[in-house]
Amino acid sequence: MAMVGFATALGKYGITCNAIAPGMIMTDMTRWSFEKPEVAEAMKLRIPVGRVGTPLDIGNAAVFLASDEAAYISGTTLRVDGGHQAVCS
Repeated sequence: MAMVGFATALGKYGITCNAIAPGMIMTDMTRWSFEKPEVAEAMKLRIPVGRVGTPLDIGNAAVFLASDEAAYISGTTLRVDGGHQAVCS
């Protein structure tokens, strides 16, 4: 909710404020879990794109939100979760 307040207060200065909500991301810290066959199979069922995300997926979202292409996007949270939230809703 604070992000929306920042977007409202800073918009008049040309500053956008957004958030990224990562889904399940494969990192060195989580790899051990996602590489278990039973966990990998369960993730395929729960993530519509059929894979666990990577740090690059999050980085690409951040680069987009920081780019001129996202200049009219403010006060929003971008879910980077392969569609997981859509399945859980």
